[in-house]
Amino acid sequence: MFGIKRYRKYNSLLKEKLFSYNFLDNEVPQGLCIINNKIYITCYKTDNSNSCVIEYDKKGNELRRIDLVSKAHVGGIGYNKKNNTVYICDVNGTISSYRYPSFKKNNTYDIAFSNGSKLIEKEKLVCSYLTCHNDILYVGSFNLRKNGLVKKYNIDKTNINYIGEFIVPNKVQGLTFYKNNMIISRSYGRRKNSELLIFNYDENKTDYLKQNKKYKFPPMLEQITEMNNDLYLLFESSSNKYKNTCKYVVNELTIIDIDKIVN
Repeated sequence: MFGIKRYRKYNSLLKEKLFSYNFLDNEVPQGLCIINNKIYITCYKTDNSNSCVIEYDKKGNELRRIDLVSKAHVGGIGYNKKNNTVYICDVNGTISSYRYPSFKKNNTYDIAFSNGSKLIEKEKLVCSYLTCHNDILYVGSFNLRKNGLVKKYNIDKTNINYIGEFIVPNKVQGLTFYKNNMIISRSYGRRKNSELLIFNYDENKTDYLKQNKKYKFPPMLEQITEMNNDLYLLFESSSNKYKNTCKYVVNELTIIDIDKIVN
């Protein structure tokens, strides 16, 4: 009852709890993407083994588990239909691209260091989250105390090309787009509330520090993604690593009606 009262707005926005997870003990979910009606979740491993992508159907049936040739924290995942490519955050400020649906690795791109400003957190090069929208790849850095940064890349059939960047608040974990809105998930810590921030998006704007709307959500909100007027939410508290210590655990892939938060 405490959780329901504390997160009354969040619970009132819930449209559906799609399915509950059953992650392995060493898996911690980070990224979320929907491709051709299938759900893909990236996980890093607490035992330092290779990261993975888990493929589910909409009922929560696990269809396959894809091991990546990387031990990265993985972070965000995005898909571009134009070149049929999946992008996933990798190590040392890079992202890697994979052919869909084979997940055969194509390229690795140095995002944090090359083109524009550097993506840095605590003196380390980082790519923490990403998404694809209208043939543009957005790649951002999680920053605990300083403002974060998002770089933009045009996607063509064979490559990505830097076209600009913009500033976002600290503690950003993911972003997605809906109509003329940019929606950002913001969280840090298992005892602190997450936030969902709504901005009017303008491709020429370089500063997104003052949101139009802000919602208080349960802790440990990670990547968010929009599909068919619904907003899908992934919470890191669903992992075995955090289930017993997070103040409010969300063990399901949850959906909210996106029009209710932007209008």
